[in-house]
Amino acid sequence: MNFGIIETKSLAMDSLRVGGYYLLFGALHELAHVVTYECLGGGGILERIGKVSDIISIGVGIVFGRCYSVDTTAASEISIRITRHAGWLFSLCLAIALQLVQRNEIKSSDNRTVSPATIAHVVCLEALVTDLLGWIPQRHGAFFVVTLV
Repeated sequence: MNFGIIETKSLAMDSLRVGGYYLLFGALHELAHVVTYECLGGGGILERIGKVSDIISIGVGIVFGRCYSVDTTAASEISIRITRHAGWLFSLCLAIALQLVQRNEIKSSDNRTVSPATIAHVVCLEALVTDLLGWIPQRHGAFFVVTLV
């Protein structure tokens, strides 16, 4: 019998699912910042999109880098603050909404070890630490250093 192979495949699929949700929720968090900044008249993303490679570059930065840089020299301080807080507020609302959906759904025989709501809570915690508290990890060589903004 190949029970070990089945368990390994199941664990691998669960890991891919968890990673996928983590990347998705992180990208949505970053898009909340971008959309808020655009709505406040900050501009930036629409001017930077000229070619397909620009779209890919921005998308990779948002999904895997968990950041998107815009020029804030012309932006007001209130626009920057609203944009900063939009990310953690979005992540908090997403985590609460998924928790309510999970709590209200009928229990099935699905034995997932980590639910999407739990992953959303992790992303929310990261958002609270970075956006609300201002602890921003920055890469210096091979090390990450946390700086207080």
